[in-house]
Amino acid sequence: MKIAKFWFCLLLLIPFYYSAVSQEYDSPSSEIELEVLAQVNLLRDSLKLSPLILDEVLKDAAKDQAFFIARKQILTHYQETFTKETPAERIKHYGGNRTYSGENIAKVSVVKDSLGHIDRMAIARDLFNGWYKSPPHYKNMIHPSFTRMSLDYTLSEKDKLIYAAQVFSSEEIVLPTFFNNENRAWGVRPSEVTCKDDPLLYETMFFANSVVVNGNDIYMYFHDMKFFYGVFNSQNDGIAVDIILREQLPCDKENQFHISEIHDGEMQQPIYLMDMLRKNESGNENKVYIKVGELPDYLHGKQWQPNIIVINDNKLCDYSYPVEVPSAIFPLLPLAPYYEEPDSTEIIAANYSFQMNDTLKAELWYENREKFYSNDLRGEIGLLLDLEAFIEKVEVDCFSSVNGSLWYNLELLERREDNAREIMNYLNFYNDQVTFNSRENWGLMDFQIENHSISALQNKN
Repeated sequence: MKIAKFWFCLLLLIPFYYSAVSQEYDSPSSEIELEVLAQVNLLRDSLKLSPLILDEVLKDAAKDQAFFIARKQILTHYQETFTKETPAERIKHYGGNRTYSGENIAKVSVVKDSLGHIDRMAIARDLFNGWYKSPPHYKNMIHPSFTRMSLDYTLSEKDKLIYAAQVFSSEEIVLPTFFNNENRAWGVRPSEVTCKDDPLLYETMFFANSVVVNGNDIYMYFHDMKFFYGVFNSQNDGIAVDIILREQLPCDKENQFHISEIHDGEMQQPIYLMDMLRKNESGNENKVYIKVGELPDYLHGKQWQPNIIVINDNKLCDYSYPVEVPSAIFPLLPLAPYYEEPDSTEIIAANYSFQMNDTLKAELWYENREKFYSNDLRGEIGLLLDLEAFIEKVEVDCFSSVNGSLWYNLELLERREDNAREIMNYLNFYNDQVTFNSRENWGLMDFQIENHSISALQNKN
C-alpha cells in the first residue's frame, strides 16, 4: 500500500470564516465525505460540541473548488471567476448566505487496495488525519460556530493525486429586507493581504473612531496627516461607510452580516483620495473633515452604526469599527449623605458629629493633548464644593496623555497638576488636606489594552 503524502492550505478570517454547504450524493465522493464527516463528529462529540450536518450548498462549493485546484494543480482558496473568487463568494454563488464559514483543502496520493481499486476509506482517513494534525485545519473542524460541512474531491490524471476541499459554515442568515445593495460592493475587490500587514502602518481603527455623525450625514475628522497620507497615497485609495443595523446583532443567535468579504451591512459609495482632499471642509491643510456617507432614506428610524472600509488600490485594506476604551477610573454614583434629622441641619451641625467613610471620585477631562481641561466645574467636581465642610482628605491623581513624546507628556503633567492645584485653592482645601499623585498613565493604558483585548495597541510607543 502506498503512503499518502499531504500538502495543506488554510483560509481563516475573523470574524468571517469562508464557508459553503452540502447534502449526501450518490457518488463515489460521498463515501469519503461521509467517513470524514463521521470522524469530525466523533472529534466534536469528545469536545462536547454539536455535530455537523451535510449541506447541499456547501457540497456544490466544495465540488467546484476541488475541480478547480485539480485542474490548476495548485492549492489555493481563490479562483479567477469574478463570482467565485473566494470561498465566501462561492457559497454566495451557489445560493448560500452564511456568517461563519471555513475551508480546508489538501492534495493526497491515491491509495489503492490489494485489487487495485481506489481505497476510499483509506483516503478519507488520510485526509482527516492530515487535517487533524494541522492546528489551523483542526481549528476549523472544531469551530463552535460551524454547524454544517461538506467535502468533495477530484482525481487528477496529470499528477495522479486527489485534490479535496472540505467546506464548513454556520446556519443560513437573513439580511434586513430593506437592504437594497445585497450584491454590490461598488467594485471594491477582496485582497489576500491587508494594510495591517505593512509594518509601517499602525491600526486603521483610528479612522472609525474619528467618525462624527451629524444628523443623517456621516463625517470623518482626522488630524494625523502623516498617517493619513501613509494609508491614502494614490487615486484608487479611499474610504467607504458600511451601515450596520442593530437588528443585525440579535442576542439569541449569530450576527446576521452580509457574507461579502468587503462589507457586513449596507455599504455606501466610496470616496477616493482626490475627492477627499477636494471636499475637505476643515479649512486647514493639517486636518481632514470630510463627508464620507449619508444615511439612506429607507434606513431612517433604524438603530445603526457607521463602520469604515479602508480601500487601497480599489481593494479591501481594512474593515474598521469604533472601539470604546473607557477610563479604568469608574466614578461612583452620586449619593447624598444620609443621617437622621431630629429637628434641623443647624441642630445637627451644632450638637452632633458624624463620620462619612464613603469616597467621592470626580474626574476632570482633557482633550487628547490639551493642557487645559475641556469641561467646567459642575457635576462631580461641583459636588466637592457642596460637600466641602464634610471632606477631610483629598487625593488628586494627575495623568498625562499617553501618545506623545516623553518631554511633551511631562509638560502636560506639570500643567495639569497646576490646574488641579488652582481648583483645590478655589474649593478652599488646605495643603495639608490634599495629596497629589502625578504620573504618566502607561500602567492604566496597558491595563485597558489587556482588559479590553485590544491586541492591536500592544507594544506601541
